[in-house]
Amino acid sequence: MSGIVFRTTGPEAAAGRFDNEYERCSMRYLYIVLIVLLTAMVLSFKIQNFESVTLTLWTSTFTLPASVLVIGVYILGMLTGGFLLSLLRSAFRGATGRPAGPTS
Repeated sequence: MSGIVFRTTGPEAAAGRFDNEYERCSMRYLYIVLIVLLTAMVLSFKIQNFESVTLTLWTSTFTLPASVLVIGVYILGMLTGGFLLSLLRSAFRGATGRPAGPTS
């Protein structure tokens, strides 16, 4: 036996997600690499789509880069989609008569 002992503590150990410290460390590096790649893709999109577009809403006119418009519409879609999902969940809970919180 080599005498090396891997201790796993925290919520990962309680859930049994990571068998050893090496696995936890490698997952951390994988997350960092994914975040860097995603950031590079967003920056590349921003740099390549710098042309201005003009938006008109009723009597107001806005001129902004196309990339800002696309990212803004994406964020607005996430917010409204999350709101719609929570509204549908609460309506479903009300229709089935189940309580909204966790039951014990």
